[in-house]
Amino acid sequence: MSFIELEESELSTDENRTLMVEPNLVEFKFEFLNLMIRNILYSAVLNNKTTEHASRMIAMKSAKITARKSLLSSKILYNKTRQTKVTQEISEIIEFKVSYRIVSLLNIKQDEKEQNLTFYLFIRYHAREKSFQ
Repeated sequence: MSFIELEESELSTDENRTLMVEPNLVEFKFEFLNLMIRNILYSAVLNNKTTEHASRMIAMKSAKITARKSLLSSKILYNKTRQTKVTQEISEIIEFKVSYRIVSLLNIKQDEKEQNLTFYLFIRYHAREKSFQ
Protein backbone atom coordinates (compact mmCIF):
# COMPACT_ATOMS: atom_id res chain seq x y z
CA MET A 1 0.00 0.00 0.00
CA SER A 2 1.22 3.45 -0.76
CA PHE A 3 0.00 6.71 0.70
CA ILE A 4 -0.13 10.01 -1.02
CA GLU A 5 1.47 12.79 0.92
CA LEU A 6 -0.50 15.96 1.19
CA GLU A 7 1.03 19.31 1.69
CA GLU A 8 -0.24 21.63 4.39
CA SER A 9 -1.42 24.15 1.88
CA GLU A 10 -3.72 21.54 0.36
CA LEU A 11 -5.23 20.67 3.77
CA SER A 12 -5.76 24.19 4.99
CA THR A 13 -8.47 25.11 2.55
CA ASP A 14 -11.91 23.68 3.12
CA GLU A 15 -12.75 23.73 -0.55
CA ASN A 16 -10.02 21.31 -1.53
CA ARG A 17 -10.58 18.72 1.21
CA THR A 18 -11.41 15.30 -0.13
CA LEU A 19 -11.12 11.82 1.28
CA MET A 20 -8.38 9.86 -0.35
CA VAL A 21 -8.46 6.07 0.00
CA GLU A 22 -5.53 3.94 -1.03
CA PRO A 23 -5.38 1.62 -2.85
CA ASN A 24 -8.62 2.58 -4.58
CA LEU A 25 -12.26 2.65 -3.48
CA VAL A 26 -13.22 -0.59 -5.30
CA GLU A 27 -10.46 -2.61 -3.62
CA PHE A 28 -11.30 -1.05 -0.27
CA LYS A 29 -14.97 -2.05 -0.64
CA PHE A 30 -13.95 -5.59 -1.63
CA GLU A 31 -11.64 -5.98 1.38
CA PHE A 32 -14.21 -4.43 3.71
CA LEU A 33 -16.99 -6.75 2.48
CA ASN A 34 -14.64 -9.73 2.72
CA LEU A 35 -13.86 -8.81 6.34
CA MET A 36 -17.56 -8.33 7.15
CA ILE A 37 -18.47 -11.71 5.65
CA ARG A 38 -15.72 -13.39 7.68
CA ASN A 39 -16.98 -11.72 10.86
CA ILE A 40 -20.59 -12.74 10.16
CA LEU A 41 -19.56 -16.34 9.51
CA TYR A 42 -17.35 -16.41 12.59
CA SER A 43 -20.22 -15.02 14.68
CA ALA A 44 -22.57 -17.69 13.30
CA VAL A 45 -20.11 -20.50 14.08
CA LEU A 46 -19.49 -19.09 17.55
CA ASN A 47 -23.24 -18.83 18.17
CA ASN A 48 -23.68 -22.44 17.00
CA LYS A 49 -20.97 -23.70 19.36
CA THR A 50 -22.41 -21.71 22.27
CA THR A 51 -25.91 -23.08 21.64
CA GLU A 52 -24.58 -26.64 21.42
CA HIS A 53 -22.65 -26.22 24.68
CA ALA A 54 -25.71 -24.77 26.43
CA SER A 55 -27.97 -27.60 25.24
CA ARG A 56 -25.43 -30.18 26.44
CA MET A 57 -25.29 -28.49 29.84
CA ILE A 58 -29.09 -28.55 30.11
CA ALA A 59 -29.19 -32.22 29.09
CA MET A 60 -26.56 -33.14 31.69
CA LYS A 61 -28.42 -31.20 34.39
CA SER A 62 -31.63 -33.04 33.51
CA ALA A 63 -29.82 -36.38 33.58
CA LYS A 64 -28.31 -35.55 36.97
CA ILE A 65 -31.71 -34.68 38.43
CA THR A 66 -33.25 -37.88 37.03
CA ALA A 67 -30.38 -39.97 38.40
CA ARG A 68 -30.77 -38.41 41.85
CA LYS A 69 -34.51 -39.12 41.86
CA SER A 70 -33.89 -42.71 40.78
CA LEU A 71 -31.22 -43.17 43.44
CA LEU A 72 -33.50 -41.74 46.12
CA SER A 73 -36.38 -44.04 45.17
CA SER A 74 -33.98 -47.02 45.12
CA LYS A 75 -32.72 -46.10 48.60
CA ILE A 76 -36.28 -45.80 49.91
CA LEU A 77 -37.24 -49.17 48.42
CA TYR A 78 -34.09 -50.80 49.85
CA ASN A 79 -34.70 -49.34 53.32
CA LYS A 80 -38.36 -50.43 53.32
CA THR A 81 -37.39 -53.97 52.30
CA ARG A 82 -34.65 -54.09 54.93
CA GLN A 83 -37.03 -52.77 57.60
CA THR A 84 -39.61 -55.41 56.65
CA LYS A 85 -37.04 -58.20 56.99
CA VAL A 86 -35.82 -56.90 60.35
CA THR A 87 -39.40 -56.61 61.62
CA GLN A 88 -40.16 -60.13 60.43
CA GLU A 89 -37.08 -61.55 62.17
CA ILE A 90 -37.97 -59.77 65.42
CA SER A 91 -41.52 -61.12 65.18
CA GLU A 92 -40.23 -64.66 64.66
CA ILE A 93 -37.89 -64.38 67.65
CA ILE A 94 -40.71 -63.10 69.85
CA GLU A 95 -43.08 -65.83 68.62
CA PHE A 96 -40.49 -68.50 69.36
CA LYS A 97 -39.88 -67.13 72.85
CA VAL A 98 -43.62 -66.94 73.58
CA SER A 99 -44.23 -70.43 72.28
CA TYR A 100 -41.28 -71.76 74.27
CA ARG A 101 -42.71 -70.22 77.45
CA ILE A 102 -46.12 -71.67 76.72
CA VAL A 103 -44.64 -75.13 76.29
CA SER A 104 -42.45 -74.76 79.40
CA LEU A 105 -45.43 -73.57 81.46
CA LEU A 106 -47.29 -76.74 80.52
CA ASN A 107 -44.52 -78.74 82.21
CA ILE A 108 -44.17 -81.20 79.37
CA LYS A 109 -41.14 -83.45 79.10
CA GLN A 110 -38.18 -82.26 77.03
CA ASP A 111 -38.88 -84.55 74.05
CA GLU A 112 -42.51 -83.56 74.01
CA LYS A 113 -41.53 -79.89 74.38
CA GLU A 114 -39.44 -80.06 71.23
CA GLN A 115 -42.17 -81.87 69.31
CA ASN A 116 -44.89 -79.48 70.46
CA LEU A 117 -42.69 -76.44 69.82
CA THR A 118 -41.80 -77.66 66.35
CA PHE A 119 -45.44 -78.34 65.61
CA TYR A 120 -46.45 -74.91 66.91
CA LEU A 121 -43.82 -73.16 64.80
CA PHE A 122 -44.82 -75.21 61.76
CA ILE A 123 -48.45 -74.17 62.18
CA ARG A 124 -47.52 -70.50 62.70
CA TYR A 125 -45.24 -70.49 59.65
CA HIS A 126 -47.92 -71.92 57.36
CA ALA A 127 -50.55 -69.58 58.77
CA ARG A 128 -48.29 -66.61 57.98
CA GLU A 129 -47.57 -67.90 54.47
CA LYS A 130 -51.29 -68.16 53.73
CA SER A 131 -51.92 -64.63 55.01
CA PHE A 132 -49.33 -63.23 52.56
CA GLN A 133 -50.90 -64.97 49.57
